[in-house]
Amino acid sequence: MLGASTMDSQSLDPSLKLLLDALERTPDNAPLRVHVADMLAKAGQHAQAIRHYRQAVSDASVSSEARLGLARCALAMGDAEGSIEACDALLKEVPDFARGLIARAKARHSRGQHREGLADYERATSLDSTLHEPSLRDALIRDTSDPRAKFRVVSGGDSAPSGAAANVPDTSVPDRVTFADVGGLDEVKEKIRMRIVYPFANPELFKAYGKKVGGGVLFYGPPGCGKTFMAKATAGECRANFINVGLHEVLDMWIGNSEKQLHQLFEDARRRAPSVLFFDEVDALGMQRAKLHSGSMRGVITQFLAELDGFASRNERVLVIGATNTPWDLDPAFRRPGRFDQVLFVPPPDRSAREQILSLKAHAKPTESLDFGAIAQQTEGWSGADLEHLLDSAAELALAQSIARGSLEPITMTHVDKARAKIRPTTREWFSTARNYAQYANEAGQYDDIADYIRQHNY
Repeated sequence: MLGASTMDSQSLDPSLKLLLDALERTPDNAPLRVHVADMLAKAGQHAQAIRHYRQAVSDASVSSEARLGLARCALAMGDAEGSIEACDALLKEVPDFARGLIARAKARHSRGQHREGLADYERATSLDSTLHEPSLRDALIRDTSDPRAKFRVVSGGDSAPSGAAANVPDTSVPDRVTFADVGGLDEVKEKIRMRIVYPFANPELFKAYGKKVGGGVLFYGPPGCGKTFMAKATAGECRANFINVGLHEVLDMWIGNSEKQLHQLFEDARRRAPSVLFFDEVDALGMQRAKLHSGSMRGVITQFLAELDGFASRNERVLVIGATNTPWDLDPAFRRPGRFDQVLFVPPPDRSAREQILSLKAHAKPTESLDFGAIAQQTEGWSGADLEHLLDSAAELALAQSIARGSLEPITMTHVDKARAKIRPTTREWFSTARNYAQYANEAGQYDDIADYIRQHNY
C-alpha cells in the first residue's frame, strides 16, 4: 500500500498528505482511494496514482472512475495503447460512459487514429453536451481524411465549405466557452442565437433583410446568475475574440485620459473583428447623468455613447455586451435603438440548470449519496453563486467532522440540509427592488421580463 510515509513528505500538498494518512487508516475506503489517485494524477505523480486506481478497480461502486483514471494516467505517461486498452475495458462495462469515450478519443488522436477518435468524440457529445471540447474536435477533423473535414458548422447545424464563411474565423482556443458549458437558460440562449450568433455566422442572409451584424446588447438580472459567463459563451458561439473590459482599463485620474482609453479599447475591438467587447457592471461607466454629482464622468459617458453609435455605421462585425445588476441606473440614452437596443433578462437558473450546476460544483469534492434533484427542488430562485456557496458550506461541515474524527468524511445530504438551513438566496433582495421598478417605472415595458418572472414564481 502506498502511504504518505513512502513518499517525499516535503513534496506533498498538505491536504493530500492528510488524505493519504486517512487512507492508511481506512484502506477499504474505495471512494477515498479514487479521490487520492485523482489528486496524485493532478500533481503529476501518475505512477503512484495508477497503483491506487488498480486497487480500486475491483470495487463496483468506483470501478468506472478508477478505469477512467487508469486511462488518463497511461495517456499522460505516453502510453496511448495502454490508455485505449483501459478505455476499452471501461466501455465494455459502461458502453455509454461519455467521459470514457472522450478519454479514448484523446488516446486515439495521440496514436493517429483520427477517424476512430472523431467517432468516439461525436458519440460522447451526443450523450453529454457538457463535454464539448472544440479544440479536440478541430484537431480530430483537421488530421483525418474524412470528407467532413471540408465542412464545419457555422450555425444551427447548417454546414458550409470551410472557405465560405471568412467572417467566422476558425480560432480554436482550448478554453473557449460555448453554450454547451452553460447549464439551462435555453430560452435566453435561443434569443441570443437569433439576435447575435446567427447574424455573425450568416451576415449576407441578414443583410438581405436589412439587418446588421454587431451593435449593442445588455444583459441584466440578479447577481451571480451567470451574465459574465453567458457573454463569454456568446463570444464562443460566434467564434469571435472576447475582450473583457475592467474599470481600471478605462478610468484615469487625468482629465481626458479616460475618454482616450475608452476609444482605444473600441479601436482594438475593431482591428480584431469579429470580436465581442464586454463591459461588466456597465452602469458604472454609463450611469444616469442626472444623478452625477461631478462633471468628470460626463465626458466618459458622452464618449461611450459616441463609440456605440460608431458600431451602427462602420463596425458590423463587432458586438458590445454590457452586463448590469441595476439596469434602472443606466442612462436612458444607452437604451436608444442603435446602442443597447437589445436587452435580455438573465434569470436565476431553472431546476434542471440548478441540478447541472450542483453536479458540476460537487464533482471535485468527496461526496456520498447526494441527491442533486432533491437539492435543486429545494433551492428555487437560488443563483449559481448561491448554489456554489451552499456546497462550500456543506464541505466545511464535512471538513470539521473529518478533522475531529481523523478520517475523511464525505459530504452527505445531512451536511447540505444543515448548510441550507443557514443560507438565504441573495436573489431575494434583488427581486424586492426590481419589483418596484416593474410595477411603478415600466411605462415603456422595459421590465416586462422581470414582471413575468415575479408573477410566475410568486416572488
